[in-house]
Amino acid sequence: SSGINAEWPLRPGQNIERICKTPTPPLDIVIGCSYGSAAMHLAAFLALQTQTSLKVFSHSSNKTETDPIVVNKLLQINQGKKCGITLIFKETPAPYFMTAPGKQIPVFGISNLLRYLARIGHLQHFYDEINPLIDEALSMIDKIEFTPQKIDGILSDITKLNPGITLADIALCSFIAALPSTNRSNALTNHLNGCINQEDSFRAFQ
Repeated sequence: SSGINAEWPLRPGQNIERICKTPTPPLDIVIGCSYGSAAMHLAAFLALQTQTSLKVFSHSSNKTETDPIVVNKLLQINQGKKCGITLIFKETPAPYFMTAPGKQIPVFGISNLLRYLARIGHLQHFYDEINPLIDEALSMIDKIEFTPQKIDGILSDITKLNPGITLADIALCSFIAALPSTNRSNALTNHLNGCINQEDSFRAFQ
């Protein structure tokens, strides 16, 4: 697939034809999160959606015992490509991502990661920057990420805001997947199943 990676309005001298032909760069990102975080499930979705590899590591700061069944499930998504996603379990207040480790400070927030990937072309069809409702829904989900709110508390609002499946649904399903199945309301389960029926890559959240 291809995407446009440019700042608008165009700077003097920029060639619109050359910019529009800019290919989507290969996916190569590092995601850091605590074990069991929504970002762990998001990494699996991204690997499946972009058909890239997923590598999993545990940092020395991670004190949570990892379940080998869960880790093996993540590794089964590996598509054998050189570029892809490196997932690191570590002690961190919130999930973060980096595209150039050692040269870039971490960018925190699942919604920031999703917006970044959409803007460089990998999740472009899930995001319409002109539609403010998507960003409003993502802002609601950020509140889940940084405060201990119940996910189903905002599900109805997100359902009303979303015009079809968007980045907000990807973020929300990441949090649903992080919940034990016994703690999921029927509304959350139905929302996840509905997304799976429309987009095959959402099966990563099962």
